[in-house]
Amino acid sequence: MDRAEVARELAMAKTIATHQRRVETDTNSPLVTFLESVTGKKAGSVAYGTEGAQMTILGSEAVVLGPGDIREAHRTGEFVPVDELNRCVDILSQAIRHFCY
Repeated sequence: MDRAEVARELAMAKTIATHQRRVETDTNSPLVTFLESVTGKKAGSVAYGTEGAQMTILGSEAVVLGPGDIREAHRTGEFVPVDELNRCVDILSQAIRHFCY
C-alpha cells in the first residue's frame, strides 16, 4: 500500500470512527486462540467502546487486551499495577514473536 492509499484508508477510518459498531472476532481465529493460550483466559465480550471497529475496517482482527481493571479505568486515581503491566509486556512480546517473525 502506498502513502496515498494509507491516507485514504485512514481518512475513511476517521469518518467511521464517529459511528461505533459491534465487532466480533471469530473465537477460532489464530490470534484469539494464541492469546487465550498465553493468558490462560477464555475470550469473551465487552460492552464498551474501543477503536476495534476502526481497525477492522483497515483489515485487521480486533481484540481488547491490556493490563488493569476496567472498573479503575478513566477515573480520578486511575492506575495499573506494575506486575500487570509487566505481564502485558510479556504477552504482547510473545504475540509479536509468534505473528511477526
